[in-house]
Amino acid sequence: MNDFFFIRQSGKLHRVALGDVLFIEGLRNYCRIHTKNGILVTLKTMKELESWLPAKDFIRIHKSYIIAINKIFQVTKSEVCLNKSQCIPVGETFRPKLKSFISGNML
Repeated sequence: MNDFFFIRQSGKLHRVALGDVLFIEGLRNYCRIHTKNGILVTLKTMKELESWLPAKDFIRIHKSYIIAINKIFQVTKSEVCLNKSQCIPVGETFRPKLKSFISGNML
């Protein structure tokens, strides 16, 4: 698998490195991909992106959010923070999966 992908937006193809992705926000039939360089929009569903992204690098924590594992700064019961000011809610359905991931990587 490549460490990048292309997103078509405004008639242009944008190359996005997987390492630049902070999180993905689902909005019905399209998604916003938040990167360190800005936001790109794609006409893909969360389900499509979740199945395409490498599971070792990304985890779905909410029906509307997939986050990059290496960008996790802090975790509470109800949210995952990517930095001191950007926190994303954890959905009840996805909490056990996140808890299992955290337990498997805890000292």
